[in-house]
Amino acid sequence: VYSFSGAPTSYDIDVSTEETDSSTGDSLEPNDDLTSATQLGNGGSYDDLEVSSDDDSDYFQVYADAGDTITADIFFEDDNGDVDLELQDSNGYFLDSSISVSDDESVSYTVSESGTYYVEVFFFFKQQTAYDIDVTTNGTGTVDGDSLEPNDDLTSATQLGSGGSYDD
Repeated sequence: VYSFSGAPTSYDIDVSTEETDSSTGDSLEPNDDLTSATQLGNGGSYDDLEVSSDDDSDYFQVYADAGDTITADIFFEDDNGDVDLELQDSNGYFLDSSISVSDDESVSYTVSESGTYYVEVFFFFKQQTAYDIDVTTNGTGTVDGDSLEPNDDLTSATQLGSGGSYDD
C-alpha cells in the first residue's frame, strides 16, 4: 500500500484466505526461526496460533528504543499442553523468559539499546498447543510510519500467513 505523491495517510487492512490444512501449522507459518519471524513493528497481537511439536517454535520480531519495556504475553490452557516464552536480542541471545507448568506466560524486559528484538514461543510438554500472543512496547519507537515498519519491499514484507487484520 502506498499513498498518492507520498503524502502520509492512515488506513486499515484486512486480508483473508480460505482455510488450509491445519496439520501444516498455524496461519503465520513459516515463522520458525529469526529469519522468518513475524514482524510486529512496535507490537501486535495474534489469536489461534499453535506450536505442534518439540521442534516447533514461533518467532516474533519487535522494535524498541533504548529504555523501552517490551512485554510479551501468551495465553493458553496448560491442561491441553504447555508452551513457554523467551525474549532474545537481535542476535538471538537470551534476555529473559517465562517458564512454568501453569496457564499463560508473561515476560517484561527494559532494553538498553534501540533495535530489533525477538520473542520465541516454544513447545514444552504434552501435545499440539493453541495460544494467543500479545506483544507491546511502552515507547513509540523510532520506526518511521506505522507499527509494521519496515515493510517497504519484498524482503521486509509483513507476513500475514493465511490472513490477519491491522488497525493503525
